[in-house]
Amino acid sequence: MMKNENDMLNLVLARLSVMPEHIAIRFGDKSEELDKEQLILHVKKQDEIGKRFVRLQMDYIKAAIRGFA
Repeated sequence: MMKNENDMLNLVLARLSVMPEHIAIRFGDKSEELDKEQLILHVKKQDEIGKRFVRLQMDYIKAAIRGFA
């Protein structure tokens, strides 16, 4: 498992770096789409959006390890 929060951030940033350039994500009821570069900035700033994206990615990774069961 991850040693610390910095490892999680680095893993999420690495995943973001290989995502397609045209990716866009919306969070909840917000109408603003966030592109790849905006997501990277939010994760690096560790603001609310960045923290939420890290949590979502970590949940996804954990589910993948378990086999999405």
